Amino acid sequence: MRAAMRPPQRCPRGLSGFTLIELLAAIAIFGLMASTVLVNLDDSTDKALASVRARELRVLAERKLGE
Repeated sequence: MRAAMRPPQRCPRGLSGFTLIELLAAIAIFGLMASTVLVNLDDSTDKALASVRARELRVLAERKLGE
């Protein structure tokens, strides 16, 4: 006769939680997302400053042409 196979218990004491691999994967994903956001934020700040400078140059050029 074959013995009935029981699925292995993940936590023998009845405790539940995350494994170390799951935690490391979550931290790695969070780190990649955070670095992407920081790079995009830096790029957008540079573009905003360039836009302000271009607008100021346009205003100065129009004033000089008006004189």
